[in-house]
Amino acid sequence: MKKNTCFHIAILALSLAACGPAPVSHMSPTDSSSAAGIRLGDDAKLGDIISTSTVGIVSVQKNDKGELYLSSICSGSLMPENVVLTAAHCIPQGAQMYVAFSTSVFDVQNYRRIDGITVHPQYIHDLQDEQGKVLRNRNDVAVVHYTGATPATFKPVRILPNLTPLKKGVKVIVAGFGIGDDTDMMKTPKGQTPDTRSAGAGTLRSTNVSVEATNYSQTEIVLNQVDGHGACEGDSGGPAYLVVNNQVMLFGVASWGPLRGV
Repeated sequence: MKKNTCFHIAILALSLAACGPAPVSHMSPTDSSSAAGIRLGDDAKLGDIISTSTVGIVSVQKNDKGELYLSSICSGSLMPENVVLTAAHCIPQGAQMYVAFSTSVFDVQNYRRIDGITVHPQYIHDLQDEQGKVLRNRNDVAVVHYTGATPATFKPVRILPNLTPLKKGVKVIVAGFGIGDDTDMMKTPKGQTPDTRSAGAGTLRSTNVSVEATNYSQTEIVLNQVDGHGACEGDSGGPAYLVVNNQVMLFGVASWGPLRGV
């Protein structure tokens, strides 16, 4: 039984505590196998505000045989002028990165190559200090720039102008391309890489969660995932939305949270 199922959202530097980028070892970008996403969430509907503003961030590398494979999956929010907002910890070393404009990151026909990356200058990579204390105000945000034209069906979402509406208990929406069920992943022995393919990473999904704490830090809030719904591996960098006057507005970036119950 999970004792801690909250996650953090970087408030633009928000911190949704997601589990991290989803490793997809030896999975070819041309693999069309089905996948799920946000834990216990719903598939995004083509044409709605979530599916037209949420994108996948994929890293592609070569194996020993020179074959391409997806090495990780993250999520992001479309901004104007070929820019995507995501989490800083989603930026790998030595990998070619792409933005996936689709409800599936395996739809390689809709990839756009990333040609520019800017990580928050005060980003702190480590989650804990030397004494094991969890660090706050890590500034886990980054923006990437992609080449080519933005698909006509995609458009940036509005950003929440102020955080006043965010109060404990308020319902918000999180979205991403992460795993759909972490039951098997939580059985993975420590030190081994969980199989995110069987857990369903790769398809855009969304769900509703509530705000747990707005004062976690100056740049982070905490969302409550006690009922099992919420962000996890592969949802990192994905959006947190608040509906204000029937308008969906972006206020955060999925940052970090527990994979296993602790």
